[in-house]
Formats: sequence, C-alpha cells, structure tokens
Amino acid sequence: MRRNSHSIVLHFRALKGKNCQVPTTIDLRADDADLTELVMHASWSPKRLLTAHRITRAAQQLAVAKGYEHFTLDELAEAADVSRRTLFNYFDGKLDATLGVVPGLSQDDIDTFVGGGTGDLIDDLGSLVLGILNSTGVRMRREDWVTTRRCFETNPRLVIAAHERFSGLVDQIRVLVERRESLAPYSPEVPVLLAMLGGIFKVTLQHFIQHDDGREVGEIFLDNLLLARRLFTQSG
Repeated sequence: MRRNSHSIVLHFRALKGKNCQVPTTIDLRADDADLTELVMHASWSPKRLLTAHRITRAAQQLAVAKGYEHFTLDELAEAADVSRRTLFNYFDGKLDATLGVVPGLSQDDIDTFVGGGTGDLIDDLGSLVLGILNSTGVRMRREDWVTTRRCFETNPRLVIAAHERFSGLVDQIRVLVERRESLAPYSPEVPVLLAMLGGIFKVTLQHFIQHDDGREVGEIFLDNLLLARRLFTQSG
C-alpha cells in the first residue's frame, strides 16, 4: 500500500481537529519557564558568541589532550587568551565552558513555528534544526566537530552532561510541537518524530566528518531529511 506524502507527519493534522486554534505567539515571559532557556542566548552579540566559541574550542582541545579532569581554569584562560574573570562572564564553570553555549532559537523563529510556519511540520522542524545550528553564531568547521566528538569519546562525564543538555533541548522542542499541533502534553507521536530527527542528524554529522563533498552540515541534514521523507512514502 502506498502512503501519501503526509504519512511522515504522523497524521498530526487529523489529531488536531478542525476547530482547534493555534496561537500565533507564545509569551515566554509569562507561563513558559520551561522554554526560556531556548531563547536565552538569542540576544548575544556576534563578538560575544565568537569569544564563547573560542573558550569552548580551547576547553575541548585541553580535554582531548589532558583529560577533562586534568586541566585547570587558569590553563583554559591562557589557552583561550582571556582572563579567568572573563571565563565566568561567559560560563558558570569548566563543565559549561567545555560543553559550549546552549543552542537555542530566536523568539521570531519560535513564533513562526508555533504559528504554523509553511504548513508542513517536517519542513518547519528542519528549519528549527537549522536555526539551532546557527544560534551559536559560529560556523563549525570539520575539525571542530572532530574535536568535539573526540572530547566526548575520551571523557565519559561529558557524554552524560551533554546527554542531559540534549534531552532538555528535545523536551523544549516537544513543547513547541505540542503547542503548534494542539496536542496533549507528552503525546506519544512527538517523541517518535523527534527521535527520528535526532537519528537523521547523527547520520548527518557522521557523513560531514568522514566525507568532504563540499556541503555544510545544514545542507546535508536537509538532504537527509528529504531522503527520509521519500523512504517513508515508498510502497510498504
């Protein structure tokens, strides 16, 4: 049986019902404390984001070379060419500095998504992923991704912390999808969809690190997302 092109959306439109009204704007300052972190760094200047990236890159390089537990904040400050005091103007401590700036979205991106965006949930989630990738204000080079991966592979504590941060980000996006689609909290369809996107992004990073075909991470992700849609619409 051939599935139609909307099958990958898990029939969210049908679940919403015809009379459901989707808010066009979410006021994160009022009753959405669980979403405030998603826009926390949206107001950072490009210069501030670049400095934060330099600190994180230095921290990850030190973690690869010496182990996360075996470098000091003074060594990090020297490697990043900043003062120890500056470190704490950007990050709460060594762990946050090594993990980097918490990725997020602008209020406009959130409002557009929740308001319905293009009308295609999958495409709009793809745009959210690109927004999150771009939120740090820095183009991650292949060697940056390689260093990050090696940093986590050689330091299990960082894997646990990164997983907790990633889970928090996924949970915030879950809330946005539920608001947009007028679904009950923790509807089972949403985690399945987000897990699929996470798997696509994992494959995307693996390809970007291992193959230099001229495409950036965002381009590869969108191509893989399109491929996934084609696979889901093939005959079963």
